[in-house]
Amino acid sequence: KGMGVPKDIPLGIEYLLKAADLGTGIALNDIARLYENGTGVERDSLKAKQYYEECVKRDVPEGAFNLGRMYEMGLGIPSDVTKALEYYKIAADLGFARAAFVVGTMYEDGYDPEVEDGKMRNYDALSITEPPINVPNETKEDTEEKNPNNEESA
Repeated sequence: KGMGVPKDIPLGIEYLLKAADLGTGIALNDIARLYENGTGVERDSLKAKQYYEECVKRDVPEGAFNLGRMYEMGLGIPSDVTKALEYYKIAADLGFARAAFVVGTMYEDGYDPEVEDGKMRNYDALSITEPPINVPNETKEDTEEKNPNNEESA
């Protein structure tokens, strides 16, 4: 469904490219996702990768993260955890919280690029899902102690 207009992926891409030319780099990430998923266009992982690489050049953290995800998961390109980590770090350095979480988890679990295929734990698609909210060691009882009347905080 379009949002109040008929769905037209090619026209959408045309305007996303125009937005990118006018300085909205995140538009390139949207185009890359269309090609990566084959949404309204023929699936083309290499074209998606090229758009994500352009995102990196333009300091678009979501694109850097998605390029890292492609490398980590081997999505249409050879899996390369070293490159995945590199792009996740770029995204984290640009302020993308989910990327910082993934980088932290990679280091927490250990990663050695010298090991065959840079093996590390199986993420079960961790990088493509929302990370859990990090509330260390807090239980329901701890929350009730802080807020005994169950009042919502602002």
